[in-house]
Amino acid sequence: MDVAVDLGKIGPRGPVGAMSEIKTDTGGVALFEEVPVGTYDIFWNLKAFPAGYNQPSKISVEIIKGQVTQKRVDLTPK
Repeated sequence: MDVAVDLGKIGPRGPVGAMSEIKTDTGGVALFEEVPVGTYDIFWNLKAFPAGYNQPSKISVEIIKGQVTQKRVDLTPK
């Protein structure tokens, strides 16, 4: 699907610290590997986001050592 998915931390004035971006595969999956333990925000940018869909709000995710963390986001048509 080629949607740009960003992983990082959002502060009051925007992104702060290290960020990672990856595009989803043909199944709509974005896989971030070897992410340090912590709480992150998942968010989207307009440079690779399908025009016919609403952009979801950011989502917080907690990365825990030794666990695989999954978040499902369903895009809604405009």
